[in-house]
This record gives sequence, C-alpha cells and structure tokens, in this order.
Amino acid sequence: MAFEDILSEIGEFGTYQKRLTYFFLLPVSLVIAWISMPTYFLIASPDHWCYVPKLSNLSMQMQHQLIRPIKKGNQMDKCNMYDIDYESLSLSEIQAILNESSHNITTRKCDNGWIFDHTYYEATAVTELDLWCSRSIWVSNILTMNSIGMVIGTWIFSALSDNFLPESPRWLLSEGRNEELFNVLAKIAIVNGKKIPINLRAKVKELIRAHQESGIAKATTLEFLRKGRLRTNFLLVLLAIVAEDSGYYGLTLNFENLAGNPFVNFFMLSLVEIPSSLIAYWTIETKLGRRWSNTLFLTSGGILLCLPIMLPIGGSFTTVVSFIAKGVINTALLVTYQQAAELYPTSLRNQGIGISVAVGCIVTLFLPYLSHLGRENVLIPLTSIGVICVIAGFASMFLPETLNENLPQEVHDAQQFGKSAKFFSLAKTSSENEPKAVIV
Repeated sequence: MAFEDILSEIGEFGTYQKRLTYFFLLPVSLVIAWISMPTYFLIASPDHWCYVPKLSNLSMQMQHQLIRPIKKGNQMDKCNMYDIDYESLSLSEIQAILNESSHNITTRKCDNGWIFDHTYYEATAVTELDLWCSRSIWVSNILTMNSIGMVIGTWIFSALSDNFLPESPRWLLSEGRNEELFNVLAKIAIVNGKKIPINLRAKVKELIRAHQESGIAKATTLEFLRKGRLRTNFLLVLLAIVAEDSGYYGLTLNFENLAGNPFVNFFMLSLVEIPSSLIAYWTIETKLGRRWSNTLFLTSGGILLCLPIMLPIGGSFTTVVSFIAKGVINTALLVTYQQAAELYPTSLRNQGIGISVAVGCIVTLFLPYLSHLGRENVLIPLTSIGVICVIAGFASMFLPETLNENLPQEVHDAQQFGKSAKFFSLAKTSSENEPKAVIV
C-alpha cells in the first residue's frame, strides 16, 4: 500500500485541495507581493544634483549642463558640482568656461544643498531622511535588513500558521503521527465527496510502519557532505540556484538604475515572468529535458547580461536586455527547482531543497550592495550577475537528466543515479523508460 493509493481513493485534487489553493495560496501570494514590493519604491532615490541659487530658475536640462560634471560611464554626477564661482560670473561666461574645458575643471562638494527631480517621485524615504551621496549606502542597509526580517519572520509565522492551517498528510506520515494522519485523510475524503476507505486506520498504520522500516526517516543532511554523486549534484544545484536568485532579485533591485520610467521598468521586469513560466513548463517536457533546458536558459541569460558591456549601444538597449534576461533566468530558476526535486532522494528531498533556498536567500542579502554600485555604472551589477550565470549554466551540464528516468528513492540510489548516462544525450521519451518512478 502506497500513499498515492490512498490519495486516489480520497481525491488527489478535489474540493479540499482546491480550497487550499484558491482561497489561501493564491490570495497570500498577492498579499505578499503587495507588502514586499512597495519597499523598493518607498526607498527609491530620485535623480538629484547640487543646488545653485543663481541657476535655480533655469530649465532642468540647463542646470544639468552647467552644474553636473560627467563621470565615467557617461553618467552625470549627483553629489559634486563644477568648481566655478557661479555667483560672480554671468551665464554666458559660465557656458564659455564649460565649452572650453569642461573635462578639465575641478569639482567640489555641493555647498547649498540639492535639487531633486520630482518627475516620478514627490517624496521618498531617501529625500525625507537625507539618504543620498555619503549616506546613500543606508538604502542598501535598509533593503538588507528588510530581507533579514523576512527570513526571521518566515520562521516565526510559519510556526504560528500551524494553529490555523491543517497539517500536511505527508508530514504527519514522516512524523509517525498515526491518529492525526487518519483524521486528516478522513476529512479530505469527506470534503471531496468520497467515501472513507475501508480499513483506513489499518492502512495508515501500515504506511507508518513501512515508512519507519524503510530508513527514510534515518537519513540526515550530512549525506550531502559525503563524497559521491549526491554531493556533486547537490553542489551543482546549489550553484545554479545561487546564480538564478542573484539574477532574479538582482535585476529586480536594479530597475531604478535602468534608463526610462522606473514604474514601467518594474512592471516589465515582473510581466516577463508570465511567458517565462509557460516556456519553462513546456520546455522541460521536451527532448531538452531538465538538464539542457537549465543549461540553455541560464547560459543565455548570463550572455544577455554581458551584452551591454560588449555592445555599448545605449541606455534603452541595456533596459530591454535586462527585461529579456530576467525572463530567461526566471525560466532557468523554475527548471532548477523541478530538477532538484527529482535529483534528491525521497528521504532528503525537503532538506536538500530547503538548504538550497536558504543559501540563495543568504546570497540575496548582498545584492542591494551590488545594486548600489549600479548607481555609479549600471553595467557593474549586470555584468557581475551575467558572469555568475554563465559559469553556473555550463556547470549545470554535468547534472544528470531526470525526465522519464527511474528517480532515486534512497540515498544509495542517488549515489548511482545518472552514472551510466552519456554526456551528449537528450532526454528520453516516456515510452523509452516505463514505468517511471513517482516522487513521494
């Protein structure tokens, strides 16, 4: 008797599961986005430059030309001004000096405050708390502290949620909770309009006994650190997730450094996730499978991010490339999670994915500082993330294919999985390898 046999009797995706999905998971996903994403706009840093009283009545374009030095990367300085005696010189004299030797004129710190561009933001935490120039690093600190708070909050509220949400039957099985597992399965059957299976209590006892005797509960995360194929696969998956999380969150944080409307940039960076998700779900079922799909999308995303430094066409080109790369890397991320779930043995699947996600979260704590460097040159975060993705993409070629394969159930299975596969090979069709193992 397998757990799936009981599920088929009580309903694998009936009213009970649909209620959890449509009335909890989907609404919570929307609320999470509404809570977490506005932070990026609340601490946005509008364009700013030194305030020169004599030139304050001129147009924004004229003030930029007369006040702001040009830095490396063809970006206008936000924290310094030309070292010119603006008060004693006429406008024509200032223009003449700049036309003759603007690149050779020394600069100085702003001595009369700053002017902010209110085209997109009337006020933000940056403008209200003076978090610019020498204090601009605090924006990155705030984002990092926000991420740390989310990690801590996940532990706290996940524990509190146990008082409101039903326990997972699989978790109850792994914990050997006989009576609770019986009650949950009986409730699922009733809500799904199914009859409670005959001898359900006896079947539950048999499931728990078989689970405990199989040794699944005895496996520990130390298995990932021991030599062998499992450790190699674990490290390769870890590298891929670190690269993909860096690309996903790094590009999202970098939206403010891109040319164009920041709200449109953020919208487009989010919108590309819809087609990229559909592409991921389609591609992994083709002959490319999980292995080559991951390699293709992760490497392509990295190369795209390196294009702006190789082809310095302009700001709009960099913005469009960022949109496309975000979608491609999101596709790779979805493929990796599917592949990881199939690579790890049943006894270590949750631990393996959990560790990978945790390491990815730790890496994202440093991404605000990489985005901070993008204020000086937008190509710095793009190229850095691109190089990491290319390296991880090539490394992913050494992961075994899992599509239509007999997947590992125990640790010793994972140590042998994929050893006999040829490097230059495509995924099998379902008819080439029947029957398939099922993830439990």
